[in-house]
Amino acid sequence: MTRHSLRLALAASLMSASAAHAAIFTDTFETYTTAPGFETFSTALAPIGGGVATWTVGGDVDVVSTSLSGFGTPASQGNYVLDLNGTGAGSITALLGGLVANQQYRVDFQYAGNMAGDLGVASRGFDVGIVGGASQFFDNPSTTFAEGAFTFTATGAFAQLRFAGNTASPYGGVIDNVSVAAVPEPHEWAMMLAGLGLVGWAARRRREQSGTAPMGVAA
Repeated sequence: MTRHSLRLALAASLMSASAAHAAIFTDTFETYTTAPGFETFSTALAPIGGGVATWTVGGDVDVVSTSLSGFGTPASQGNYVLDLNGTGAGSITALLGGLVANQQYRVDFQYAGNMAGDLGVASRGFDVGIVGGASQFFDNPSTTFAEGAFTFTATGAFAQLRFAGNTASPYGGVIDNVSVAAVPEPHEWAMMLAGLGLVGWAARRRREQSGTAPMGVAA
């Protein structure tokens, strides 16, 4: 195999594997508000405030500034997060499209608790799930963000992703940096491993050639 064809094969294998699990949905809640502390939303989160994703709101929820609301450790991206409790427990639902039936998908997000008030409430819990399917409970009564993940198997081309608070407090579970991507299938993992193998083979071959080539002759 020539060096050029090796590079092409390596690029093709890695690009194919990467494309297979690229995010199909993301939101960081950065463009929904310009209020200094927080803003309450009901009905929808987009296009209100120029949001990047359309969420249907159940009850009401708050978009909160991390710098002005008592969060000890801001989320990893930006200055705004979403509190799933507005005046009480609320929810947000987004329609995911372009799914492949029987393909597994993973929802990644960061989550914490809004501890700016109502400190007597021990739980900042919420549920993540697919409408009509299974859900998973998360609770982090701390302002330090944790990494959360939820997986589901698509039954068709569309699914409704839902985050829902489940406490009566106006200070609830907070989420940020939501991302949905396909979980790589075994053959996709094989492609990535093959690509890594090609990288190792190419590096070893270059070392061998540079060590044995006659002086003045390019390897």
